[in-house]
Amino acid sequence: MLDLKFFICQPTCACIQFTDITGDYVVTVNESGWGAPNIDRSDVVTSTLTITDPNSIVYVIDITTEVQAGTLDIKILSNQLGLATDADIPDGIYKVQWDVIDAITTYTECNEVFLYCVASEKVDKLIANLAAPDTGCSCDGTLDSSTSKALLAFTLLKGLESAACCYKISKFQNFLDAINTLADTENCKNC
Repeated sequence: MLDLKFFICQPTCACIQFTDITGDYVVTVNESGWGAPNIDRSDVVTSTLTITDPNSIVYVIDITTEVQAGTLDIKILSNQLGLATDADIPDGIYKVQWDVIDAITTYTECNEVFLYCVASEKVDKLIANLAAPDTGCSCDGTLDSSTSKALLAFTLLKGLESAACCYKISKFQNFLDAINTLADTENCKNC
């Protein structure tokens, strides 16, 4: 029986990429892949991605044509998620459900996806804003505030990535909130 598998990545902050990693049927190697004795891509009647954003807003995207054609990588643009064209997709945890329907059966696979491209860009900006010729140290040997902030942001980003990798939802949200707070106070003099 067909067992759908997919992966989601975020090549830019304005899109996500869906990748079908189900593979083709190969006896003893991938018996749950596309093709006889399982269904073939050409047998697909309907295929959709249902994406639920962190605010529980649901978007349904028809990918039937792409699945039937065997397209493995499909870009989902920000405007398909209710945002302006080329707008950054907000960070957070998204639920993605892939449904494939043939004449008889519905096949479904669900994943939760941790997106943090915007937070990563904020950290990159904090690091880029460091004065290049400055060593980052004051005369008394302590780090200046911009260097400290950049190091903290980088450390928080690594924690965020680890939380996402290990599926630690509350830790992911805590790291994301900390990065946003740090970036939002970047130009604050009395914070």
